[in-house]
Amino acid sequence: MKRFMLWFGCVVLVVRLCAAQTSTPAISYLNQLDFSRYPLVDLYVTLVDGKGEPINLRQSDSTMFQVDHNDLRVRPNDLQSVIELKEKGESELFLALVFDNSESMIGRTQLLEAAALQFVDSLRAGDNVCIIDFGDGTKKMKVPEFPQQIFGRQKIGFSNSKTFLRKNIPITVMTNRTFMYDAILHALSTVNATNVLGRKAIILFSDGQENGSVSPLEVSKLLIRQYNIPIYAIDLNVRVNTTLQELASLSGGEYFFVREPKDLAHLYQTVLKLLRGQYRLTYRTSETNISANAYSIRLSMKGRYNAEGLRSFAVDGENIAYFNLAFLESEGKESLRNYLDYVTGFPKSKHTDNVRLKVGNYWHRRGEFAKAMSVYNIILRNPLSSAYNQTLLEKADLYKSAKQYAAARKTYSQVLNTEQNSAIRARAMLELAKAYTAEGNFALALNTYSQLSSQYEGTEMASEAFLQSATLSMEMGDLPAAEKSLGQVVQAYGESKTAVFARMELAKIAERGNKLDEATRYYEEIMKTNADQDIKDEAALNLSKIHLSRGDVAGAISTLRTLAASSTSPIVASTAQLRLVPALLQNGNIVEARETFEKLSIEAQVQLWRDHDIVPVNVRGMTVTGLVNGAYVTIPSSATSDPAITIIDWPDAVQKFSAVGPVYHLSAGSTELAEVVPSRVQASLPVRADWISRKLSVPGLSGIFHFENGNWETMTTAYDDKQRAYEFTYSKPGVYALLAKPPRIIRLYSIHFDLGKSEIRYEDEKNLFEIIDDMKAVPDAKLEIGGHTDITGSEEGNIELSSERANAIKQFMAMNGLDADRLIGRGYGSQYPIAPNDSPENMQKNRRTEFTLIRPIADPTGSVISERKNYTVFLKAYRSAKDAYDDKRMFQNRGFNVMVMTNEAKLSEKYELSLGIYEAEDDARKAIAEFTKEFKGVEPQIIVSKRTR
Repeated sequence: MKRFMLWFGCVVLVVRLCAAQTSTPAISYLNQLDFSRYPLVDLYVTLVDGKGEPINLRQSDSTMFQVDHNDLRVRPNDLQSVIELKEKGESELFLALVFDNSESMIGRTQLLEAAALQFVDSLRAGDNVCIIDFGDGTKKMKVPEFPQQIFGRQKIGFSNSKTFLRKNIPITVMTNRTFMYDAILHALSTVNATNVLGRKAIILFSDGQENGSVSPLEVSKLLIRQYNIPIYAIDLNVRVNTTLQELASLSGGEYFFVREPKDLAHLYQTVLKLLRGQYRLTYRTSETNISANAYSIRLSMKGRYNAEGLRSFAVDGENIAYFNLAFLESEGKESLRNYLDYVTGFPKSKHTDNVRLKVGNYWHRRGEFAKAMSVYNIILRNPLSSAYNQTLLEKADLYKSAKQYAAARKTYSQVLNTEQNSAIRARAMLELAKAYTAEGNFALALNTYSQLSSQYEGTEMASEAFLQSATLSMEMGDLPAAEKSLGQVVQAYGESKTAVFARMELAKIAERGNKLDEATRYYEEIMKTNADQDIKDEAALNLSKIHLSRGDVAGAISTLRTLAASSTSPIVASTAQLRLVPALLQNGNIVEARETFEKLSIEAQVQLWRDHDIVPVNVRGMTVTGLVNGAYVTIPSSATSDPAITIIDWPDAVQKFSAVGPVYHLSAGSTELAEVVPSRVQASLPVRADWISRKLSVPGLSGIFHFENGNWETMTTAYDDKQRAYEFTYSKPGVYALLAKPPRIIRLYSIHFDLGKSEIRYEDEKNLFEIIDDMKAVPDAKLEIGGHTDITGSEEGNIELSSERANAIKQFMAMNGLDADRLIGRGYGSQYPIAPNDSPENMQKNRRTEFTLIRPIADPTGSVISERKNYTVFLKAYRSAKDAYDDKRMFQNRGFNVMVMTNEAKLSEKYELSLGIYEAEDDARKAIAEFTKEFKGVEPQIIVSKRTR
């Protein structure tokens, strides 16, 4: 639950001070002193002006305050608005509605029901409500705070389902006696027993009459002071009731005298108004432990407002220590040492067995099943332990984790046969249904989910039962049943924590059915909730996909830009970037697309190349053919079935000709394109910023070249800095590349060989010695020796002969002082003639040896078009997205960066938890080693995937 306590109670002592001329007088109410974040201390304060209106402060206004903590002066280092914490979902509100259903209310029950309905309609997300009434006058119940059984009943446990709350508001039973004190005691006990770090209050609807309670009013008054739970008394009598007034005043709540429903129109707003004036002041205490029974707190506020407040707070050491454990858990600082310290420090505390249970769960989550079981069995030695059935539940879960389903089912059934607490019974039914599912007994699972949703209608557990039932129905292929269950969650439990997952599934179902308006509505609803940011990001990502499918490219780009820049999920941010690049090209944002592409990791670039052979690019209003790196040719994308621009693999080009980046094949002027393209086509080939900064591409020297018949033809050396590209027109299809500098090819025609032989003639050796001397002057370069022939003979024989001649020259140079590793001999046969083979003279020209100087140059994108491997560390698979996200938070709290991924190709367990995606196997194994140090119950697997462009 949330990390702090806030009690609505306003205080006993209020000191009003006159301010200086530059200050405004204010009133401060010291509400609650909270040690749950010890050594941080949270002081909750209500601040209002002289008219009772809330004061608006900023976080930086913490400098206006100073606190005397047991006469030790400290300055707060943080100031948070409580209403803002609530709106951000960092706090929840727990309310008990208490209905007077005694016969003295005859004639006014309609007023009570109308007032209660109006209040329920005002509730917001994060508000949890239970309904308590006086009962039927015959049955009694037990509360821990009072030795005798009292009258009253709980009509419904805490729920945020307005539908179910409305259903339980009508009064169907009237008692002939009134049990108001018992009902208040019951409500105080119920609200306080939530054991959550949240805000709590009681709304009492009554005429104030009392004649039958077992408990005296003084017991409730004592608990009001101890628990600091405010009571909002709604007086439905014909005259003002002083008892209701006293209860409201004593608790720090408010009294309302109501004659008709409209008198309560602003009840909920009154609660929120109080919140708007409430702030959490945080300071650090230097105390080594919380040892006092009471703390005197004096607050001084000086600056724009001037006020002081003083209050003595009673404290309960064991409660403080227990809530501190809960806070540390919420911060991911779960500690076995802290648990053991509590058990030894408070061996007889009412929380001791609950802390022992935390110890057992600590071992359970880490896969230490034997240790967990031994701790559970210690608790279970005492059947009267307050944690007995909760421990049975955890023991059953342990059996289920170990796949001992029969033992798990037996233990869940034991809980159901003995437990009266509705929350524990509901969880037992939920986990029992999951055990049936894991065994493959889907019929019993669905039946159990149905019973749970019926018996605990209105609760969070019922909402989850509908969700789990829908997940199972989808796995079984029963889509109508799944939609019905998901619809129940959204309609009746729209504010529940489960509803966001139901909306996500409904949106996906709508997408598959091409109901895009419906899918859009669900995704937009998710984005407006206070759900975890990664869930909202996933909804936004899916929404961008719908924008693209509808042709709303600008809308998709806006969403994707935001996600790429701000998402905390690596998967979502990466996916947004991958979708953003082609969307930008499609929208004509070519330069931005190029810049975005080059900022991607090599792995992300590989993914884009793999997913898109070609992409449509908007160039001045015309859709042409392009690539994901922003290269394009002005041939309409639909003009031909063959890509007009592609990337080819030519490793030799990198070293032999100093090619920078991809080597392209461009087509133009083909017969089928004659009617749709001019004789010359424009091309734009992008240049990465780091190519310029690293001087791999130097404007004026580097340029685009066309390779044809063994020669390179210069296309352009004019670099367009604005477009981040070389742009040129061409008419010949073929190979085009960005070369760092014009290629240097040395052709020697005076090296002759006898017909069909590969021995070097003596008269040609002097030319080779000249080249040897030149090579010694450039020790970092290599030399390719390329042998060429005329067309005499077979091509196979020509290639073999030209290779022998090239290698003969290589051997000669190696024998005369050049390192053989610097020499490359290749035979090209008759493939690249430089003259027509139509005369002895021209054929002699073609029988040549070419020497190409090769300087080493790195290719920054070479890896993009080569094979790479991914190493994904897979942790667990889940049927339900909610279960996956619950475990994700648990692992994240322990410092592990886990991700939820959806595998839509799977019918069952399609939600997968991953420990990350790594480019090196060693990195993946290191991550696993760190993880398994703490969690031995999970067996991570490395999934290797190969990707090739």
